[in-house]
Amino acid sequence: MEVIPIRFEQSDTVEQIEIVVRAAHSSAETDALIEKISGLLHRRELHVLDTSGCDCIIDESDIISVCASDRQIKIITRNDIYTSSMTLRSIEEILDKRRFIKISRYEIVNSEMIIRFDFTIGGTLRLELEGGIETWASRRFIPLIRKHLLGKEDA
Repeated sequence: MEVIPIRFEQSDTVEQIEIVVRAAHSSAETDALIEKISGLLHRRELHVLDTSGCDCIIDESDIISVCASDRQIKIITRNDIYTSSMTLRSIEEILDKRRFIKISRYEIVNSEMIIRFDFTIGGTLRLELEGGIETWASRRFIPLIRKHLLGKEDA
């Protein structure tokens, strides 16, 4: 594997940190590098409590669902279930809005974890998530969910 030189350049004309990938031409390798750097820069983490009550940090990409029940926030990931003292609203502010969808007043889901969704005849929406999790969306949120899932401007 080729060693890629990495260096720091100071510039008085730049107000923010700027990362530039310089190469003779664009390639799959440069695209992969840019995506990797972007993922690291935009990575979001949450401080939560595990089942034994110990403080830990989880990456948002592992989150399947965040729901409020019995005055407690439950965060379901691929590997475990965590709790948080944060409000659902404050967690929603942290999570990537391109990836997470609020499906009711009490639940946010990771759209990348949706395996299947069905718009039923009665107008409700059933979501099947990774890990065998099934949940239902509130009717009020269906237009926003449809827009997000179908990627349309006018749903």
